[in-house]
Amino acid sequence: GIMNSITWFTITNLTAFFSWHFTSEPREGHARFLILADPQMEGDARIRREGWKGRWNIFYNDNYFRHIVSSTVSRLQPSHIFVLGDLFSSQYIPDDEWSARTDRYRSIFKSAIERNIPIYNITGNHDVGYAGEVSLRRIRRFETSFGPVNDHVIIAGHVIGIVNSLNIDESTDDNIRNRTWAHMQFLRNHSQATDMPLILMTHIPLHKDYQPGFVYPNMEVPYHRYPLCIEQPMTILDTNDNIKVQNMLKPESTEWILEKL
Repeated sequence: GIMNSITWFTITNLTAFFSWHFTSEPREGHARFLILADPQMEGDARIRREGWKGRWNIFYNDNYFRHIVSSTVSRLQPSHIFVLGDLFSSQYIPDDEWSARTDRYRSIFKSAIERNIPIYNITGNHDVGYAGEVSLRRIRRFETSFGPVNDHVIIAGHVIGIVNSLNIDESTDDNIRNRTWAHMQFLRNHSQATDMPLILMTHIPLHKDYQPGFVYPNMEVPYHRYPLCIEQPMTILDTNDNIKVQNMLKPESTEWILEKL
């Protein structure tokens, strides 16, 4: 009981120690984005593995996530919210568990919903799977709960492109991949026609070269210990040579995006 009270007090009062915040909404013609990523909300699988411990873990994670959202919404007063994928922890969950997590997810963003702040959710691999796993059924399930996987919105004189990056490099369903590429072509044409800058919202980042010793010259430091997010490009294929895991887009796709968009 005492530990629960201390934990609850810490969670609900953490931001009181921060003195900075915005006192007004963005000026007309301006926007203020709150960008979150990878909440990876867990559910029934953890409860089956851990029992009551799993239930308490999910309870505290949900409440802390809710606290983060409500505190940042209150203090930063964003005009729009973007969540860059991996809303849930697994693409394999059945539909009833998906529905239950969707309800929990919406309750966490209640403070933003009550303020009529638009929330845009981007697909992640734990939502629909990587390229070799994405199916039309998973795409439809995501879109039913969170809106189109490929979309765009005009905000403060900018084109914001929401892109299903899981199928940019490859797909077992050509129709799904073709839709993503057709959408990127549309974003290119729309941005050029309106002369508006384009901002992409994706889950998988663009390709970047790995350079050992970039941060600490002449020192052998494991790449995951760098203070910057510097990783080696990694793509793992399944037995059918489809993409099972990737941590960034291929160089060819990245080059097209940077040059054409």
